[in-house]
Amino acid sequence: MKPITLDLLLKQEGVLCKESGLFVTIHPSWIVTGEDRLSYTNIIRLVECCREYHWNNDIMAKITETPIDSITKSIDGNFITPIYVGSQISITYKIIGVRRIGYTLKFEICQADTYTLHAVVVLVSVFYDPLGRKAIRPPDLIMRYLSSACAGDSVLKLDTEIDLSETLARELK
Repeated sequence: MKPITLDLLLKQEGVLCKESGLFVTIHPSWIVTGEDRLSYTNIIRLVECCREYHWNNDIMAKITETPIDSITKSIDGNFITPIYVGSQISITYKIIGVRRIGYTLKFEICQADTYTLHAVVVLVSVFYDPLGRKAIRPPDLIMRYLSSACAGDSVLKLDTEIDLSETLARELK
């Protein structure tokens, strides 16, 4: 499937950004030869484009000087109904958990006109210093934003510090 980045996706016909995600028309070229529906790997690619949209708008827009990135700690997907070629879908996200050095995003992929749920993907991310190559606590402004953006009763906040720096450093070598 092409595209695999947000910039490339936005150059495709039938792709729009909206406040909490993306509106996408599924192109025939994104479908595996011999099939009529989007593969789970291409669904994950689209979710990654939506995550990138969130990152640019909700995180990087608030950062001034601190070099910051994120690393995926875990990903969980539930693929409920097929997404057929030509479908118009919405990919929305919400922040459902916040920790000292990371947070959890929930993505829902729905049929745009009927709101039929196609898939749910939950992504846990850890903030990362690309220069120091270690997990970090983000700036207070980001933590305040994440805490205020958490969705309702599903908020998960942990008060204990978790230092993943050594683990991440070993994994990145």
